[in-house]
Amino acid sequence: MTWEEACSFPLTAITAYDAECVDSRVKLGNGCSIFINGGSGGVGLYAIQLARYLVGETGKVVTTCSSKNVELVKQNGADDVIDYTTTNVAQYLSQNYHEHKLDLVLDAIGSFDIFKACAAFLNPKGVYLMIGAPIPANFTGVLTMGANLISATLVPGILGGVPRKFRMTLMTPRKHAVEAIGELVEQKVLKPVLDSVWEFDDEGMKGAYTKIMSHHARGKVLIRQPAKP
Repeated sequence: MTWEEACSFPLTAITAYDAECVDSRVKLGNGCSIFINGGSGGVGLYAIQLARYLVGETGKVVTTCSSKNVELVKQNGADDVIDYTTTNVAQYLSQNYHEHKLDLVLDAIGSFDIFKACAAFLNPKGVYLMIGAPIPANFTGVLTMGANLISATLVPGILGGVPRKFRMTLMTPRKHAVEAIGELVEQKVLKPVLDSVWEFDDEGMKGAYTKIMSHHARGKVLIRQPAKP
């Protein structure tokens, strides 16, 4: 494993680990099912790999990506892949998972539209865990996001809210999480997926930033720190 591949794990893999094994408070095991929104990004690919390990061959890993990344997410463990560019994701999930509902939704994109529809496809004891949300472009966007967060966390189903548990999470550096990721890497449960590696200069910094902000990275975007003289 190269230094660049090793450096791809700490932030994104621990974020996926925290979400699926700690913060969701859902005990994923053989036969469980999980939906990961945003499967081809840095967090999403590790979340798919980890979910595949946790739910086993009898479980179900569902995710979203564009058509060009379908094979990539399947190679990393996804069973059912939804092309968000051509399919209404919330509608697809409601139609295909209304009988055998999902146990956990891990949203790495931050779609409140999917959350508002999740009662149709998320187990009543399941959790909708959001680990990413789009940055509002203006004041109106800030108000909209605030209203969505208040509704999701404070308004009960009996008063018109979504009758499912909603949580937001951020990666918290923990020793046991780092150790767990190390063991999973040694067991080859987690494998590095790099989108690109950029040099530590003006052109490289701009290129990496542009790639990340395009929201179309296939895996982790890294910047290579120059060797000490």
